Amino acid sequence: MDILFFKVFRNTYLFKIIFDYVKNSRFGFTSLKKKEISVVLKDKRLLSQYYQSYIYNKSITNENSIKNEYHHILYFMIEDATTITNEMFKTLYCDNICYYENKTPRLMRWYFSFSDDVKIIQYLIEQHSLKIFTLSSIQDEAKYMTSLESYILFLSKNKIYNSKQSNQPISSSFNSISDPRINPLLIKFTSTRLEILNYLIDIYKKETNKPLDKEIELSYEVLLQSLEFDCEIEYYERLFKLCSNSLKTSELNIARLLGKLIKFGNLEMTQLYINEFSSRSCKHEDEIEKCIGFKPVETSIHGDGVLDLIFKSLKKSISVFIKLVKNNNIRYSQFKQINNFFYLNQLSIEDYIEVIDYCNKEEINKKLDKEDSIIIKIPNLNSLKFLIENKNSFTPTLTFNRDTLLLYTATKSMDFESFKYILEPKNHSHFFGNGVINLNSNHQIVKYSLDHLKKDNLLNIQGDIHFSDIFYTNCYCGDKDFVKYIIQKRIENSGRNVSPIQLSYRSLDRLCELGQTELAKLFIENETSLKIGISRDAINNAIRSGNLETVELLKNVEITKLGEKKVIQESSVKYIVQNYRNDIFDSLLDSSYSEILKDRINSMNIVIPENILKILK
Repeated sequence: MDILFFKVFRNTYLFKIIFDYVKNSRFGFTSLKKKEISVVLKDKRLLSQYYQSYIYNKSITNENSIKNEYHHILYFMIEDATTITNEMFKTLYCDNICYYENKTPRLMRWYFSFSDDVKIIQYLIEQHSLKIFTLSSIQDEAKYMTSLESYILFLSKNKIYNSKQSNQPISSSFNSISDPRINPLLIKFTSTRLEILNYLIDIYKKETNKPLDKEIELSYEVLLQSLEFDCEIEYYERLFKLCSNSLKTSELNIARLLGKLIKFGNLEMTQLYINEFSSRSCKHEDEIEKCIGFKPVETSIHGDGVLDLIFKSLKKSISVFIKLVKNNNIRYSQFKQINNFFYLNQLSIEDYIEVIDYCNKEEINKKLDKEDSIIIKIPNLNSLKFLIENKNSFTPTLTFNRDTLLLYTATKSMDFESFKYILEPKNHSHFFGNGVINLNSNHQIVKYSLDHLKKDNLLNIQGDIHFSDIFYTNCYCGDKDFVKYIIQKRIENSGRNVSPIQLSYRSLDRLCELGQTELAKLFIENETSLKIGISRDAINNAIRSGNLETVELLKNVEITKLGEKKVIQESSVKYIVQNYRNDIFDSLLDSSYSEILKDRINSMNIVIPENILKILK
C-alpha cells in the first residue's frame, strides 16, 4: 500500500481526502498539520510523513478504510486518465485486482474516451472480452447500443486522435488481423482513429463468430452522435458506410442526419452524403430543424464569448444548408429557423452572401424578426455598407442604432474604419438615436477621436470627447506608442482647467497587474510631470503578476499617492510562498521593502518553505 499510495498522492483530489483526515485527526505531529496542502504536494518528504501519519491514525482508531481507499484510487484512475502512465495504471490495477475486476467496464469506457496511452486500452481489452460491455445510457428509439457501437462512440469522443496525422497510408493489415500477437494498439503514436476502429471491428467479428470478410452494419445513431466530435473525414467516411443501411431504412433517419450535418457545419460529410444520395429530397423539414436547434434562445443571457462560439459554428452551418438547398436535398422555403436572417448582427457578409444570392435569384422574401432587424453591432465595414445599401430588401426594413454600433466598434471590435464611417456627417442619415464616443479602445481610435473630432461638428453625439483611465480596462492594448501618445497629450494639456486626458494611479496599477514592464516604466519615468501618483498596489500587483522584471522596476520606487505608504500585502506573500518564487523573494529582500516583507511574513500564520525560512533566519 505504501508504494501504491505514494504513486497517487500527487493527485489533488485524492490527496485532499487524506490531507483532511490527518489535519482533523486526534493523533499526529502538530507541525505537520499546520502545513498547507500546496506545500505538502510539492515535497516528497512531507508526502511520506503524511502517508505514515494517515496509516498511524487508521491503526489507532481501528477504522476499516481499505474499501474506501480503493474507491478513492478508482476515482484517481478515472480523474487522471489523461496523464496516468501505462505502468502506473497496471500497478494500481494489478495490486488490487479483486476490487477493480468488476469496475473494469467503467475504467474501460473512461480510458477509451480520454487516455493518451493506447497501451492501457489494449491492456483492458486483454483483461476482459468486449462482449460483456454495454452502454445503457446511450440509446436510440428502438434498442440499446451494442457493445461495439458503444466503444466506437467512445472512440469518436476521444480528442487525442484529433491532432494526430498518419504519415503513411492506412495499412490493410488492420482490416484483418492474422497474427494476434501483432497488435497496432501497442504503437502509441502511429495508430489513427480509423485504425483503432478497424481493429475493434475485427475483435468484434472474432468474438461473435462473424465472417471476417463480410462487412458489419451499425446503427445510424453511432454516426449521428459521432458527428458532434471533430473526427477525421476518413473515419467519418468509414462510419458512414457502416451505417448507410440503417440510414436508408427510414426517411426520419435521413432527416436526423441532415439536421446534424447542418448543426455542426460538416461540409466534407455533406459532400459524402450528396455523393451517396445524389439529389434525393427529404421532406421532413420539421425533424431536420428539431435536430438543428439553431437560433440561440434568449441571447441576452449569454456572454459575448458564448455567442461568439455559437455564431462561429453558424458560419459553417449556413454553408452546409445552402449546399443542400442548391443540390435539392432540402427545400429552402420549408425552414423556419435558418432562413430567418437573425444573424445579421453577428456574421460578416461573406458568411451568408450565398443565401442572399439564392434568395435574390429565386425571388424569395428575406424575412427576420423585428428585434433582429435593428443592427446593434457589426463585424466589419463591408458588412455594414452592404446592409445599409440593401436594408429595404429585408422584411422588416433594417435600422441601425448609432449608440450601440459606436460602443461596439470602439470597445469590442476596435474597428477603426467602421467607427470612422458611423461618425462621418455624410452617413448621419443611416443611423437613429444618439451616440457616445467611448475611448476604452485602441491607439488608432483614441488618437483619431482626440486629434480630429470636434464636438461642435458631430451630429447626435452626447458628452465630451475625453480619455479617462478610471474606466479604461483595455490596458493600452500592450501598445508602447499608445502610452507615449497619452503621456505626451496629458503633459501638453496640463495647464488646462479640463484636460481631455484624465489619468490617475490606476494606469500604473493595471499595467503592473499584467506585468507590462516597458509600459509601466514610461509612467514612472514621467511621474514628475504627470503627477498622477504611485499607489501601494503597484508593487503588489507586480509581485502577483509573477514578472520579476516588473518587481525589479517597482521595488525601489517611492509611494506618492496621498495617504498611502509602502506595504506588502498578505496575498503577495502567499503568491511568493505557494509558487516558490524565491527570485521575487530575494529581489524584495534587496530593496527598501526588506523589513516590511519580513514583518508581514512573521505576522501571518502560514508555513514557510525551508529555503525561504533559512534566508529569514
